[in-house]
Amino acid sequence: MADRIQVVSCIDDNLIDHLPTLLYSIDQTTDHPVDFHLVYYRLSQAHQARLAQCQTVLTHTTLVMHQLPKVWLQLIESLNLKDSRLPIGTYFRFLLPLVLNDLPRVLYLDTDLIVNRSLWSLWQTELNGYPIAASEDSSVTVFRQYGWNHGIFGPQGDHYFNAGVVLMDLTRLRQINAPFACAQLAQDTADLLVHADQDVQNLYFYRACRLWDHTANYGLEYFDRAPLPLDEITIIHYYGPKKPWHNLVTEAPMSAARKPAIHRYRQLRNQMQARLGDWPLAVTVIVDARDLDPTQFEACLESLWIQTYTNLSVVILTERPLPADLAAYLQQVQGFYPHTQVVTGDWATAANATTDPLLFTFQLDQVLATPHIISQLVAALETAAAVQAHQSAQAPLRPLSGWLLRRAALPAQASEVTTTKINQELNPKLHEFTSWTTTVPEQSEE
Repeated sequence: MADRIQVVSCIDDNLIDHLPTLLYSIDQTTDHPVDFHLVYYRLSQAHQARLAQCQTVLTHTTLVMHQLPKVWLQLIESLNLKDSRLPIGTYFRFLLPLVLNDLPRVLYLDTDLIVNRSLWSLWQTELNGYPIAASEDSSVTVFRQYGWNHGIFGPQGDHYFNAGVVLMDLTRLRQINAPFACAQLAQDTADLLVHADQDVQNLYFYRACRLWDHTANYGLEYFDRAPLPLDEITIIHYYGPKKPWHNLVTEAPMSAARKPAIHRYRQLRNQMQARLGDWPLAVTVIVDARDLDPTQFEACLESLWIQTYTNLSVVILTERPLPADLAAYLQQVQGFYPHTQVVTGDWATAANATTDPLLFTFQLDQVLATPHIISQLVAALETAAAVQAHQSAQAPLRPLSGWLLRRAALPAQASEVTTTKINQELNPKLHEFTSWTTTVPEQSEE
């Protein structure tokens, strides 16, 4: 076991969707075998099957499941979580020394992060008597800059660490009865806590934590205040309200410095889903940008890139070359979304730019209202009772925005079209699509 990295996350049914991206990021960057322990109390059969599916595509990472015994859950299940907006599972990390009782140490990871470099150097950290190691929270940088005091620790808040990445000396934690002490501390301080279990750990391990530099747990805030290239960061952690699955224009506007980290997460997500074969039918989205409004460009593409249906190619249809600033933006992001291209011409040119079996037509001045629209449309198209064929022997290829087309229906030159359109009357479930797009709002930035 000496040459194997021991990693753990605490999970429930609400966290499974993002876990494959984390697993893939570890598997792609590790230079040593990894045992990834997953601690849960309840987990649906479907999600257990999903994890088993993930195991089949992981090369260097072995998943080890641990169901939390009821006897240990009783230590924390009476906690008052009314104001924390967090599930009880966030406190499972208190119990890790008990659950993983055969391990001397483990590296705890939250699920809303990606590993960007090998974990070996973090795993090999000499703790020198400290029970844990972690990185300071990015909020400490803000406190220092503005001379603010921490809400709990006051002027001593410069020792506050982020509990999303923690190296634990499990042997030492068992010796000092840390699980029981932290559980009791959580009960005693429930009315004071702002960040739930993280505050508890900072209270209990105050000045008893070895601090890593911030590359071990690099929050988005650092890209504005202590920027580093992505390849110099070991772990990128998306703590805070703005996540990679949010539209960076309409939901989570942020500085340009932070955006490459968001795109990197999505790139890994897309690669993992491709390995898992989640979406076998490839879809080309044709974005009609011929009536080009530069303020709408990013919001529209963002609404496509956050779709849960990730087997997408994007063809941007224009009448002329893109303006220099938009061309530069697209060049920056194409490394993360390689199946994105610009074509000049008409609908036929755009349709012939790929060979994907499905085409989805879209306007630049629209955004998809939820991340699930394309997956729902494809599912509906696959249901024979939910489609209606419309034929026109001489009609040019000028489909309405929001149509999902089967390429098999297109003539060889794409000058005529037999389209397949979702028929809402035949499938009541599709009535929800009546308002699935919205006009692009004005852009704002932090």
